[in-house]
Parts: sequence; C-alpha cells; structure tokens
Amino acid sequence: MKSKFKGVLGRKIKQHLELRRALGRDYKANETTLFKLNELALKRWPRKSTLTRLMVQEYFKTNTHLRAISRRNEMTYLRMFAQDLAAEGIETYMPERRTLPKAKSNPRVHIFTEKEIKSVMEEARKLNGEIPPVMYPTLIGLYWVTGLRLCEAQMLNVGDVDIKERTIFVQNGKFRKSRLIPISKTTADALERHIRSLKRLKFSTSSDAPLFLSARRTRISKRVVSYTLGRLYKKAEIKTANGKSPRNHDIRHSFATHALKGVKRKGEDPSNMIPALALVMGHTSLVHTQIYLHPSMETLQVASKAFEKKLSRFGRAS
Repeated sequence: MKSKFKGVLGRKIKQHLELRRALGRDYKANETTLFKLNELALKRWPRKSTLTRLMVQEYFKTNTHLRAISRRNEMTYLRMFAQDLAAEGIETYMPERRTLPKAKSNPRVHIFTEKEIKSVMEEARKLNGEIPPVMYPTLIGLYWVTGLRLCEAQMLNVGDVDIKERTIFVQNGKFRKSRLIPISKTTADALERHIRSLKRLKFSTSSDAPLFLSARRTRISKRVVSYTLGRLYKKAEIKTANGKSPRNHDIRHSFATHALKGVKRKGEDPSNMIPALALVMGHTSLVHTQIYLHPSMETLQVASKAFEKKLSRFGRAS
C-alpha cells in the first residue's frame, strides 16, 4: 500500500484499504483514486476526516480528461470509501453516480479467428529492431492459446515454463492469485525454441530471467506490448464490426469463447466446463467466466486431455 497517505483523511483511507484487502482483493485502482483524493484534501482541507460534497465535486473537476466509464469507476471507489466511513458511524457525504455523464456501453467484443491471429503473427515477424526476432510472434501465439492476461504474459520468467511437464506457472496474477496452465506439445516446443534463441543471442536464461524482452534487453513493458499489438492489428487490416481496431483483451475473450465452442461441437454442455475454464483463466468467480457462454462462441479449449488436443491444433506460437 502507498505509504504516502497523510493527514487525518489519509489515515482513514489506509484503514479502508486494509479492511477491503482483508477480503482477498488488491484494490489498486481504488488506491490510486483515493491517493489523488488525499492529495487534494491535504492542499484544500487538511483537517477533514470525512468526505464532503464540495470535496467530491472539486475532485471530479480534476479528472475531466478521463473517459466517462473511468470517471464512473472512480465514483464507485469513492462510494466504497464513504460506505466504510458510514459503517464506523462517521457522518459523510455519499457520492451520487447520477451527477456524472452516463458511461457508454462496453465496446463490442471482436472474436479473433485463427486466420486473423496468424496474420498478426506474420506481421510481427516483419518487425525491425526486436531482439530476438521471434519475440512478438511467440508472445502473440502464447496469448492466443492460453488466454493469459497481457500483463501476466509480459511478466513471465524463463523458469515459469516447464517444457517437460508442459505447464506455465503464472505467479501473482490478478488478485495476487497464482496458477498452473497446461499447454500443448506444439506450444511447449515453440517456447523451447524461443528459450534456445535467447541463449543463442547471449540473453540470460536463468529461472528468474524475463521470458520476453525489449530491444533494450530488459523485460518488455505492458505499455510497449499494447502499443505494438495495436500497430500489428492495423498492419494485418483487422477491424471490429464497427470498423475499429480490436482491443488486446479481445484475444483473451476469443480464447474463452473458442474453448467453449470446442466443447459444444463435441455435443457436450459448455456450462459443465466453466469451472475448469475459470481455473485456467484465473477468474476468482464463475460469474466472470459465464459471460463467455453467448451465441457467438467460436474455437479453442480448456484444461484436461481434450484441452491439450485442441491446443495442439491451434497453438502455433511461432
């Protein structure tokens, strides 16, 4: 937790975050919002120990550059803080969501096809200045066949890949949860080639060395990966139904959707595979996984023998 929370209100915020984190969530976004609120309070109302209407109004004058949905999320974090204050018997202003513009609905998800992913990987092979040159094709392929979050793939170390057991160990994923992900022989072979290329180019392949590196020989950053993938979608001329570029999260969504369709194609009930898929994707609740049970389901798999067989069909990570 940020040690920078200061003043009377800052102490209340720290207590609030500690209480919420005791439930098993990281609350990083909440912390960022409340830190900015605390900074404002220290300048304007250093003796205040609770939220006031004026404080909230002035805070939201500082974030007008954010998208409507981001501003409404911040309102939610302030409301959570206010609720905990009220639970302590402290008189507080309860922020009202209706004071903000209505957030737009989430963009339509783009379900990638195997052909589209191959075209993105092909464009990735043409990138100049990447060391080694297989970096992005391998990263994209791994992202496609495992459903990893982008930040989880970017933070993998060489030691997290077990070629013999065909597993990837995700350390401290979202909500600080770790998990093992099974991979196919094809994917394991691609990762082994990737690691051999690192060694050939004199990169460290010790267990704690980054699996994916930048041209500067440091761990590739999430920001750079996100930007580069956006460029690759454009080069591959992939667009969503509304003519826009896909989101990076759409690859993860595609993995889950394809996994469930693979089960459905076998004549089985996809809902029976929700628990296994939730484990693979690192969801803390089955509710988050069930959103993929929609009519547009299209291609891949989950943990078990069937999971590995299908991964070998689609998992060309390089």
